[in-house]
Amino acid sequence: WETCLPPHSSDFKALVEAAVRNFSRLETLGLV
Repeated sequence: WETCLPPHSSDFKALVEAAVRNFSRLETLGLV
């Protein structure tokens, strides 16, 4: 994956959203 992608890139946005969902799920499970 290209590290030079602009922040508004759809791929970057999808990556961030996935990370946020994963973190929220872990937080809900009390693992954070």
